[in-house]
Amino acid sequence: FIEHSPIDGIHRVFAYRTLAEARMVLVVGTSHDFLLQPWYAMLWLAALVTAIVAVVLGWLFCLLGRSWLRLYTAEDQALNNERTWQSMFNHSPVAQMLQRPFSTIVSVNDKFVELTGYPRADLVGSMAKDMGLRVDDTLGAHFVETLKSQGRATDMEMHIRRKDGS
Repeated sequence: FIEHSPIDGIHRVFAYRTLAEARMVLVVGTSHDFLLQPWYAMLWLAALVTAIVAVVLGWLFCLLGRSWLRLYTAEDQALNNERTWQSMFNHSPVAQMLQRPFSTIVSVNDKFVELTGYPRADLVGSMAKDMGLRVDDTLGAHFVETLKSQGRATDMEMHIRRKDGS
């Protein structure tokens, strides 16, 4: 409200304002701008903080979006590679068996199942040695030694016993 001061004859603006430490404070000034100046300052500060937070959040969302896109693309590529490898492995005209070193059979392809007569479920998870798949253990030992010394064994022929014993 605006009042005329009886002491000096100047029109003064009176306003009540709340502060954190006091419930209500009487503020007296010569104009509305003088009374609203603290609120303007707080408004500009709040606007600045809001703008900075918005920019930072936008930047973070952009980074997260790009990271998610890269991850999604890499995962999709890995899945496609896995499908391609699985298809090539399963449809190969050569019988193939994947086995952990000195451990269980991980996978066999369709040709291996066809040639040995064993169902895939019987082979996967079992040990080739326990099933008696190798006809000649010296070839198996040579295979293992080659793997140990060279880190790989290629173009090695292995004689495998069929389920019927032949």
